[in-house]
Amino acid sequence: MIGGLAIGFHTTGGQSYVTRVADVRSLGLASALYALCLTMGGAAGNPLSGRALDTRGFTAFGLMLSGLAVATLAGAGVLLPPVSAERTESPQTASSGERSGSLALLRRIRVRMLVGIRFLPTVYYAMLGVLIPLLINDVAGNKSTVAAYASISLIVASTAQLVAGRSADRFGRRVPVLAGFGALIISALGLALFARNLWGLFVFGVIGNAAAWALAALMVVLVSDGVARPEHGRVFGLLHASWSIAMIVGSLLGGALVRVGVGIPFLVGGLLNLGSIILVLHYLARLRSDSAASELLTS
Repeated sequence: MIGGLAIGFHTTGGQSYVTRVADVRSLGLASALYALCLTMGGAAGNPLSGRALDTRGFTAFGLMLSGLAVATLAGAGVLLPPVSAERTESPQTASSGERSGSLALLRRIRVRMLVGIRFLPTVYYAMLGVLIPLLINDVAGNKSTVAAYASISLIVASTAQLVAGRSADRFGRRVPVLAGFGALIISALGLALFARNLWGLFVFGVIGNAAAWALAALMVVLVSDGVARPEHGRVFGLLHASWSIAMIVGSLLGGALVRVGVGIPFLVGGLLNLGSIILVLHYLARLRSDSAASELLTS
C-alpha cells in the first residue's frame, strides 16, 4: 500500500512538473521522453532486480531500493529547478485559475471529458495486458513467444510515444490523438476477428499497446491545453485514479468476457472507445471555441 502511494505521488508530481518546466511548443516531445525514460528504467531494473534477488536475497534487494530512493531524492533536490508560484499562470485556453478541490474540479465539463478520455482506452489496455500473453501462450504453447511479444511491444510502444509527442508539437493535438484512437479501434477489431491466430495476436496486440502508450503521453498535452497550471496536480491525480479504476475494470471485464468468446472482450473494448473519439472531438472543439472567444475579447 505504501509503495502504491509512492507511485501515485511520483506519477502525479512527475507529469505536473513536466507541464510546468517544458516549453509548451515542445511539451509533446517532453512528455514522450519522460515516459520513455520510465520505460528504460523499468527495462533495466527488471533483470537487475531478478539478479539481486537470486544471488543476494531480499535484504540486499531492500537496501538497493533504499539507495536508489535516496539517490533519486538527492538528485531531484539538487538538479531540478524549483517551480515558483509566479510560473503558474493560466494558459490562454484554460478555464479560470481559482483554486478548488478535486471533487469540485469534477463538476467542470472539461475535467469530466479528460477523465473519460483517460478511462476508456485504459479499460481496453488492461484487457490487452491480461489476455494477450495468455492467448499467445495458449496458441504457441511456449513462454518464449510470450517474451518475444513483450519485447517487440515494448520497443514499438516506446517509438510510438516519441512519434506521437513530436507530431503533437509539430502538427497540433488533433491529428495524433485521433490517429491514436483510430489505431486502438483497428487493434480491437483485428483482435476480435483474429484472436485465435498467432500473427493476429502479435500484430494487433502490438498496435493496440502502442496506441495506448501514445495516448498516455498525449494526455499531458491535453491537460496542459485545457486546464490552468495551478490545477494540473489535482487533475493529474484524478486521471491517475481513473487509470487505476480502469485497469481493475478492464482486467475483470476481459477475464469475464473471454469465457463467452475469445474475440468478445476486444470487440467490447473497441466499441467503448468509439465513445473516446466522441469525447476527444468535443474536448478539442471546446478548446478551439474558448480560444477564439479569448482572442475576440483581447482584440
